[in-house]
Amino acid sequence: MESPYAGYFERVADAVRAKLTPEIKQAILEIKNAVPQDQKVKGIEVYQAVIRDGIRGYAGFMEWKKGKEEQMIVEWIP
Repeated sequence: MESPYAGYFERVADAVRAKLTPEIKQAILEIKNAVPQDQKVKGIEVYQAVIRDGIRGYAGFMEWKKGKEEQMIVEWIP
């Protein structure tokens, strides 16, 4: 029986890649580089915050993340 996620992650990666502009790439990298080593953040959360919700900067990302339920798999495709 095939997994319900078969091909899902590839579709997400393709959709994210299609949305990347130099400005969005820069925002994603700035947030990822600002995350302290001892803190766990899912990359997909950063992409979602920046691409979908227009978040810019680490402080904005941490505010965006507050109150969001921790999920094993974030089901979102831009």
